[in-house]
Amino acid sequence: VQEVVMKSASGHPYHQHINPFQIMSMEDYQSANAAFKTWYQIGDWHDVLQTVTSIPTATVRFPANTFTGPMVVHCHILFH
Repeated sequence: VQEVVMKSASGHPYHQHINPFQIMSMEDYQSANAAFKTWYQIGDWHDVLQTVTSIPTATVRFPANTFTGPMVVHCHILFH
């Protein structure tokens, strides 16, 4: 199991290919807006995390034994 601690880069949502991740923790989650908390909850599985305005730090984990090798991780704003 791999763990990634993400610190927000304003305006840049995190997207991870190949291995979906499970949200383990999100700093200041209780103060996030209702729409964010409806879509993202601790324990959920995703491949994109919109931490850009609500969450300063998030920790995610994912198993990397099924799909091994390089994995693309990037900002999910496609025009970058």
